Amino acid sequence: MDNYNFVNKHLVIKAQKVIRFGIVFSITGQAILVLQRLDRTPILPFTSYILMLMQIIIFSTTIPFLRLRIEKRSFNIGVIWFLLFFMFIHSFVSSFWSEYPILIVKISLVIFIPLLILGLLVWADLNPERTFKLVALLLAWLGTFLALIGLFLRFFGSLVWISKEIGFIQKIDIGSFSISQRVSGLLPFLRIS
Repeated sequence: MDNYNFVNKHLVIKAQKVIRFGIVFSITGQAILVLQRLDRTPILPFTSYILMLMQIIIFSTTIPFLRLRIEKRSFNIGVIWFLLFFMFIHSFVSSFWSEYPILIVKISLVIFIPLLILGLLVWADLNPERTFKLVALLLAWLGTFLALIGLFLRFFGSLVWISKEIGFIQKIDIGSFSISQRVSGLLPFLRIS
């Protein structure tokens, strides 16, 4: 009997690690994929489809480890899920009277499928506080890294006028690789973005 509990405990710990990795990878992957070029286009083409595909792959790899918790507060969770599914169905139904029904269906899928998948992963997480702290820590490190790049460009980059729409940028060239950022404001008080 003790051997069964030992194996079961280790399977639960392994399942928790897989679910936590799925949540962390999903959220930090989204934060990285939404980075943009100077003309406000995504760095990778078809970013929204990549995000949705990433969510589906994460969900399909974590399905064997999902164990949804039913507790006393499950009524609140049921209401939240009902509202999410209601919005999902409403967005599909609203495509019937839209001028662009295929576009509305695509946008609905791109918005709600990752939301529902992430909701299931969070619901199955046995320790959401620890996962939240890990996600917050990784996002803080990502923000710090991007801020350091911005400060490096601010102090060591060259100020270049691009166009009236874009304005000034600061850039630094390292061989064929170029890092740049938009700046706004009036000289000498420029703000990086």
